[in-house]
Amino acid sequence: MLAKFVTAGLALLISTATAQALDPEGSYTVRGTRPGGGNYSGTAVVERTGNSYRVTWTIGGQTLVGTGVATDGTENAFAAYRPGSQPAILVYQPRTTHWQAVWTYSDSREVGVEHLLR
Repeated sequence: MLAKFVTAGLALLISTATAQALDPEGSYTVRGTRPGGGNYSGTAVVERTGNSYRVTWTIGGQTLVGTGVATDGTENAFAAYRPGSQPAILVYQPRTTHWQAVWTYSDSREVGVEHLLR
């Protein structure tokens, strides 16, 4: 009987953590790898702006502002920004404790990985 209560409690904790991860709004620590290599770190703030989101990254003293959308019926969220002449797109998926993205620049043949940690 105790095992059933423990299992139910763990399931509730996991579902609560996943539900919190599905809401992208908030402040994050950023860690990532650029397409082609090279690590980066910084911060990001995701703010709801009606039906879309504003994503503001601060990486290496540079501020980048992008626009994001989260689609109904899927766990993915998408963001795009233009750091100079090369637009970039990111596809985020929620993990138990953070958001993880694969991303690339418009003219790249490689992808990077980014982690948003609350």
